[in-house]
Amino acid sequence: MKKILILLCCVALAVSTAFATEGTVETQKKLDVKNSTPGIRDFSAMSDLELEQIIAILKLEGKSLSEDATFAEWERRMAFKSTRGEQDRLDNGTDGCPGTVIAGLPYTDSGTTTGAANDFACDGNIAPDVVYSYTPAVNQTVVITVCNYYSYDTRLELLEGSCPGVSIACNDDWCGLGSYITANLTGGMTYQIIVDGYYSGSGDFQLDVYEYTPPVVGRCCYNNNVYCVDNITQNDCITFYNGVWDQGLDCSSACPPPPPPPGALRVITVPVPSGLGVSISADCRGDLYYTNYGEGVLHRMDDFGNLISSTPILDASGAQRFIDELGWDESRQVFWGGELSTNAIWTVDRNGLATYQFAGQSGIGLTDGCDYDGTDGTIWHSTDVSSDIAHFSSTGLLLGSLTLLDENGNPEGAISGVEMGAGGTIWAGNSPIDDVRRCDKTTGVFVSRFDAGQVRCEGMECDAINFAPQTVLWVKDAYNNTVTAFEIEAGTCVCAELPDTCQFPYEEVDHGDLSACNYPTLVNNPAHGLSGVAWLGQQIDGEPSPDYLNQDQLPEDDGVFFVGLPWTPCTIEDLRVVVTAGPEYGRYAECGGRLYLNAWKDGNYDGDFCDELECGPAVASEWIIHDVLVTPGAHSFSVLDPGVLDLGVYDGVFRFRLTSTPVGRFGFGQAVVGACTDQCGTFAFDFLGEVEDYIIPDGQLDVELSSFELVPGNGRVTMNWTTASETDNHHFVVLRDGAQMVEVASRGNSASGFDYSWVDANVENGSSYSYSLVAVDVNGAQEVLASESATPRAESGVVTNYALHQNYPNPFNPTTTIRYDLLEAGQTTLKVYNVQGREVATLVNGVQSAGTHHVTFEASGLPSGVYMYRLEANGFSAENKMLLLK
Repeated sequence: MKKILILLCCVALAVSTAFATEGTVETQKKLDVKNSTPGIRDFSAMSDLELEQIIAILKLEGKSLSEDATFAEWERRMAFKSTRGEQDRLDNGTDGCPGTVIAGLPYTDSGTTTGAANDFACDGNIAPDVVYSYTPAVNQTVVITVCNYYSYDTRLELLEGSCPGVSIACNDDWCGLGSYITANLTGGMTYQIIVDGYYSGSGDFQLDVYEYTPPVVGRCCYNNNVYCVDNITQNDCITFYNGVWDQGLDCSSACPPPPPPPGALRVITVPVPSGLGVSISADCRGDLYYTNYGEGVLHRMDDFGNLISSTPILDASGAQRFIDELGWDESRQVFWGGELSTNAIWTVDRNGLATYQFAGQSGIGLTDGCDYDGTDGTIWHSTDVSSDIAHFSSTGLLLGSLTLLDENGNPEGAISGVEMGAGGTIWAGNSPIDDVRRCDKTTGVFVSRFDAGQVRCEGMECDAINFAPQTVLWVKDAYNNTVTAFEIEAGTCVCAELPDTCQFPYEEVDHGDLSACNYPTLVNNPAHGLSGVAWLGQQIDGEPSPDYLNQDQLPEDDGVFFVGLPWTPCTIEDLRVVVTAGPEYGRYAECGGRLYLNAWKDGNYDGDFCDELECGPAVASEWIIHDVLVTPGAHSFSVLDPGVLDLGVYDGVFRFRLTSTPVGRFGFGQAVVGACTDQCGTFAFDFLGEVEDYIIPDGQLDVELSSFELVPGNGRVTMNWTTASETDNHHFVVLRDGAQMVEVASRGNSASGFDYSWVDANVENGSSYSYSLVAVDVNGAQEVLASESATPRAESGVVTNYALHQNYPNPFNPTTTIRYDLLEAGQTTLKVYNVQGREVATLVNGVQSAGTHHVTFEASGLPSGVYMYRLEANGFSAENKMLLLK
């Protein structure tokens, strides 16, 4: 912002007159004028003599010099002169062209524009200016500045070419009234540096010209490491954010998690688009839900803070509703919550459909807590304007009001978040005092509490799933976007899915059977407590950790029977499932407990059950049995077998789950970030039932391809392929750009396969062609075995680009071939990693020539699963997946 020039220049003239007359009256007049505008002095308009005159007046009046700005300015000028001396000045810059020559950098000169002519007009000013000239020998980025000293309102201008040159930069008021320019200069080009002034100002300056050094920047994590800023200096990180600075890092890598509060099992960051995320809820499948203040969106995340979905909350008319503080109601499959800035209570289903229910606690306020009580079907509601919790029927009838008491029988105070507890209790938060307490829901009498450290409770949710058999209470912090899982005493918190009388204790745990990170199976993921309610097959034995093969005692124990093996993808297939009642089933059913059956098949062998696969005009979901409500006994199902026809012969991988609640399409197990990549499972632990995995023969076409490659040449492309086995294969068809080129007869049935080759001589050099190899069996069924592109060239066998090709065969056991192309010779590495990112094999590490290379990977010592192989050479990198099946 520019100065407003005031009458101090007149003051200076009056002071000069005062010294001439040395009259007491005149001296007083000058002081009166000076003091009429306290704290505002235009020093740039004053010479050193004028400053000395004002200081003399101050002395006559007995004023304190140490507190006066005029004296401080005078001292600064004198110190500058004593440090540099008038003799240190060079030419002060010339008054007009040619400019004072700057021979090299760094360069410093002190000078003045006072008395110079106005030869240049940076942004139209009329101030006097002086000129410097600089010709860099090489390309440079330079800083031009007078920020280290100036006595007036400065301007700097940079011009390119011989004096006067063409203006390329102009700066004003970069550092107070000082000026600063950073510019990229071209070696051999002459530049003119103009030290100028704003409007008509002039005065002394120190010009510094030096080569620019980029500041050292890094990542700044702040607000308990919840937020992050990139490209910031350490000083700015500490000064402006009070943060923790890491040189060379950026926010693409997550800030380290803040230290957890005492008793916390996990702290996660709510992935809110903006704001803090004001509520936390769960449907007891392992997923957490939250809403954001004033956003009107229902977000779903896993228990590691990974966002799964975001759904707008809309009523039946399509109007958006802003509903917070959700509590899950299993009987209706909805959340109960309060609307922003009203006392209206709504329900919201998982798809975001909102339905108005009734007017909640009287008085307008923000809902600070809302939960469904599964024991009697009622609603508990608190707002930010009441210290009581209102109790309603599901139709809106006020049943009463509860005041929570502390250990001494006194009211606790403001309520922030409510959650139903076990044994007729209710949990509530009190954000000002950072604790969470539990009270009797009938009398309000204190039962227990725990210290939440620095976590100020905004909302809470019980979780008997993600840390089973431990029980936790998730607590949302009111002042940031973190949610903390606190371990609480067993039996004090129940899953909202069912009344606590319908939940049964367990000691042993049964897991899925496949090895870790297959489909995904990790400890407690998925798992079932052996509660004696129901299971699949004849009996169930605890499996304390996942196993590749089924560990139950009896062969017929799994309870699933596949009819008409082998199955064929994209056809209707039949199966039977036997559900067995345990000793606790009768009591479980009497209190409203239910059994749900789900099943999945990985039809494309990508390591999950998430996909929808094309089967001609139909779509086959990998979710083949959908939350079917079952009772003990035998159940028959007909399903569309999901699968693809380009993998060769493979076995089908299935998962069956019996649970106490619907789990949905992705309920086959919870994906674990950093351990199981590209997986979408959500639901882990359930307190009853069983999970069983199966591997059965799948009736794909009986041609297994072990290798396939295209070799471009001069006016030709050669296709080579090798089969690992062939059964009832009649012939192969070669397609080029979708058109049939040739039929190649099969050499007959074989357990070890054959080698084949075909040459396409009808091609043009430089054109790219896409080829596919199709197997046709004796009944006419077709299967695409492989597809690839090639470009013939006059230079036979010349590689035109870097490439990493898909391994053959895939899936494989235990060997496969990896082919890659190098455009240039150089250091090359080819490594194999498991899904946790750990290196399991180095296949290539050394200098290799340009061209096509083949490497065999032997994996007999590794477990079944998905692996990644990564190529790095001359700055090129690529990565592909492969599947080992044993």
